[in-house]
Amino acid sequence: MPTCYFLGAGASAEFGVPVTSEIMPLIKKGLETGNLFGRGSRKSMAAELKRFLLDVFPGFDAAGATPPPITDVLSLIDFSIAGSTTLRRGTPVAELLRFRWLLEVAICVVISKKQGFEHNPALRRFWQWMSERNHKTPDSVRVISTNYDCSIEAVLNANLD
Repeated sequence: MPTCYFLGAGASAEFGVPVTSEIMPLIKKGLETGNLFGRGSRKSMAAELKRFLLDVFPGFDAAGATPPPITDVLSLIDFSIAGSTTLRRGTPVAELLRFRWLLEVAICVVISKKQGFEHNPALRRFWQWMSERNHKTPDSVRVISTNYDCSIEAVLNANLD
């Protein structure tokens, strides 16, 4: 009989991927340490993202300050883009699109640092079990995702035979 797994944020958390509430604090930490986007030419991306976050959320970099949830930040930007309104005086929609893109890259960076078999033995064991079961009986295990990022599913899919 086929088995189907529904994976959501709980699975991501179990496999070491940050859940929604952890993403913005990880972005803030990466900006503080200078390690978010790495060094070199990408360093200017971090400076640009930090400048925009400080303009929109004064006190964002204050010690001990809790950053707003990433979902709230993205919703605010999307609402402003959709309505062709501005988050700060004189900011064209093109800059909001750039800010949105920088946040998307930052999200990918903090998630990618936490995924993969080398970082998650539990994910490796789960993949091995799925792979062995599907090898014995093809298509006996399926995965349906409700994840916001599908990172776990991407790793599983990339490594299945």
